[in-house]
Amino acid sequence: MCGLFTSTTSRMDVLQNEMTEFVDTVHEDGRCLGAVTTFNTSVQTNGMSPEATEVKKQLRDTDTGGKTALYDSIIASVSTWQRGRIKAQREHVPALLITVTDGRENASDATLSDVRKAIRKTGFHPKNRCYFAIVGVGDASASELRNICEGGHGVYQHVSNMDQIMKLVLAATLVGVVRREQYQEIRKKANEVELRELRRELASVGLRKLDYMLNVDTSGSMSESA
Repeated sequence: MCGLFTSTTSRMDVLQNEMTEFVDTVHEDGRCLGAVTTFNTSVQTNGMSPEATEVKKQLRDTDTGGKTALYDSIIASVSTWQRGRIKAQREHVPALLITVTDGRENASDATLSDVRKAIRKTGFHPKNRCYFAIVGVGDASASELRNICEGGHGVYQHVSNMDQIMKLVLAATLVGVVRREQYQEIRKKANEVELRELRRELASVGLRKLDYMLNVDTSGSMSESA
C-alpha cells in the first residue's frame, strides 16, 4: 500500500488491501488455515479455509455500518479458531489472531472479563505458539486495548494513521510465529523497526504452517476517509 491514499480511499479500503497483501504473503494453500471475522453492532464469523482465495473473498464481502462489538468479536474469533483447529487436527500449528479497530467498545454483550476468560480457556498464549495482537487506530482507546491485553493476554499498539496498522501484525508474525518469542519482544519489534523493513523481512521468510484469524472492524466510522 505504501501510504498512497486518495481523498476517496476509506479506512476499510486500506484495511482490506493491507490484509489481502498479508494473506498473499503468508498463506500457502494446503499448509495454512485462515478466516475473517467482521464486527460492528453484531459479529459475523466465517469458517477457516485452507484456500487463500476464500480468505480474500471473506475480506471483500464486507459492509460498513453500526457500532463496535469489539469484545464479542474477540470471543467469537478465538472460539471459531479453536473449533477449526480441533476439526483439522492442527493443535500444534502456530496461530495468530489479528484484531483491527478504529473505535471503542460500545455494543457487546460480553465484558472485558469474558474476553480474558475466553483467551485463557482456548489456550491462546505464546507458550502454545498462539499470539493475539490488537491494533487500534484513530478514535480507538489505547487504554481499552491495554486493558484487554494486560496480564499476558495479548499485545497491542495504537497508531494515529491507517498506513501504520500493519506494523504490529508483521512484528507478531515475525517475532512470535517464526521466532517463538514473547509479547514484549513483539512490542519492541513493532516500535523500533520501520514498516518497510518489516515487509521486506516477512517476504523473505518461508512460513511452513500457520492458522490465522483476521478480526476486522466494519463499524460505520470505517467508511470514513483514511
